[in-house]
Amino acid sequence: SKVNAYVLSAEKSWLENRIYRRFETMIRDGAIEECRHALVDWDPTLASSQATGARQIIAYLKGQCSLEEATLSTKIATRQYAKRQRTWFRSKNDIMALAERRRHSTAASVTTLWYKDQHAKKAV
Repeated sequence: SKVNAYVLSAEKSWLENRIYRRFETMIRDGAIEECRHALVDWDPTLASSQATGARQIIAYLKGQCSLEEATLSTKIATRQYAKRQRTWFRSKNDIMALAERRRHSTAASVTTLWYKDQHAKKAV
């Protein structure tokens, strides 16, 4: 059976703002302390060490950069990762993009598209 895939597409400015706020929240909620504990057994070759922000926070903890530099570097890396994701999704012709204009209308849009698709299948 065929699976329908949908991706929610947000405006770039909204997404960037969300990325910036997310990392600031992570810092506030203890990301530095978490990395400080991980620093004891830090292995940059492990997959967990490749998480966006981990490498930058470790550099800060080692005194290789300021917290502001680590924060900026992480925000840029996250923004670049989001751009790669958007590019990948655009390259897939079988994935339908839904523009998210209003948060509450998105779920209704997905439900409506699913419902229309199910009825179109029955009609064939």
